[in-house]
Amino acid sequence: GGADVFANAVKAMSGGKFEISVHAGGELMPAFGVVDGVQNGTVEMAHTVPYYFYGKNPAFALGSAIPFGFNARQMTAWMIHGNGRKLMNEFYANYGMVSYAGGNTGTQMGGWF
Repeated sequence: GGADVFANAVKAMSGGKFEISVHAGGELMPAFGVVDGVQNGTVEMAHTVPYYFYGKNPAFALGSAIPFGFNARQMTAWMIHGNGRKLMNEFYANYGMVSYAGGNTGTQMGGWF
């Protein structure tokens, strides 16, 4: 998956000096516990989708897809050219996190209605 590709690219670009171990959801902590895991230092990073953490704060959903929201191209444009990444990272700072795009699925309607 995407996390493996990222981990391999980081290892290759660092000449093997920086290695990221990839674990399946639920292997180190509950799958939806990764924000807590990053906050308390159990893990140093997580690869996830922010809308899973809507229950912690509804603003998490704005970092991904929301019903009737941006399509993939619009979300990328907002993040890169419309200060979306800056605004989301200001929000994530409250949780001791910084975000980077790891893909973009666009709005997913299944389960939203």
